[in-house]
Amino acid sequence: MKRNVVFCLCILQTVTRGTLVINELNADQPSTDTLEYIELYNTSPSDVVMDGYTLVLYNGALNPTASYRTIALDGHCISGLGYFVIGSPTMTNPTPNIQFLVSSNAVQNGGSTSSDGVGLYHGDVSNTANLVDFIAYSTYVAQTSVGPFYPDYLPQDVIAIEDSAYATEDVSLNRCNGNAVKDMTQFETRHLSPGTVNLCDGSVSPISVPTMASENCGTNTNPTTATSDLTTLHFMTTAVTTSAITTPDVTTQHAMTTAVTTPDVTTPTAVTTSAITTPDVTTPAGTSLNLLDVFENTKNTKMTC
Repeated sequence: MKRNVVFCLCILQTVTRGTLVINELNADQPSTDTLEYIELYNTSPSDVVMDGYTLVLYNGALNPTASYRTIALDGHCISGLGYFVIGSPTMTNPTPNIQFLVSSNAVQNGGSTSSDGVGLYHGDVSNTANLVDFIAYSTYVAQTSVGPFYPDYLPQDVIAIEDSAYATEDVSLNRCNGNAVKDMTQFETRHLSPGTVNLCDGSVSPISVPTMASENCGTNTNPTTATSDLTTLHFMTTAVTTSAITTPDVTTQHAMTTAVTTPDVTTPTAVTTSAITTPDVTTPAGTSLNLLDVFENTKNTKMTC
């Protein structure tokens, strides 16, 4: 007889969360602002699905909790060590992964008396504990205070300034001095490089510009879902067939009778046979542990992993 025994195997799988940063911001052009963009960079080598991520744009002249634009990133992914561009619909080099709903002036420039800001959240945008990265900026050199963004949004009262010396050409704020989040000292005014490495060496243009910003998560068939750093427990059941176990062929011993011969006498006399007691026979038991007995005794026991 064969029995199928199901074992519960416990597998620990760690789900990692990639670190995304605001990498480049182009908020102002020499004429009408029709080529604005925000670039994100994935500092992790693993692909990140951006469900739950949101960009929030703030006017620093107002209460910073009242944004003027919110952009959900659900349904998109960013490849490992890759770039993701949110930009004006008129951009073609590269085409943005997500396009602004307005053709111009989608991103405020930062005022002469207050900075503006862009925040990247993962989770509830009303809670700054979910703030992944933030940039406070202005195009006015005289504006040096973070204003209402300090200290809830930024740990230091420092902003990034798009140098007005470049007012005659289109430039952007580039992250050039590291990948620390919420650190405005890492941004410098450089030439445009959407969707590719920042031109921190002062180059005028990238060596090559992709036709579309990187969202090539298809190279990883199992992209990492952006989640909190959690260790999740998965269960897998595997059917295991035990070897054929043959039940011993036991023959029950039956009562035995002994033939009694009557004496050879002339006159027959009644002969009484002696009482014959049937042996007390016990059915033989197996001499080794029966696996079926173990299964029957344990099959209803809850298995805990």
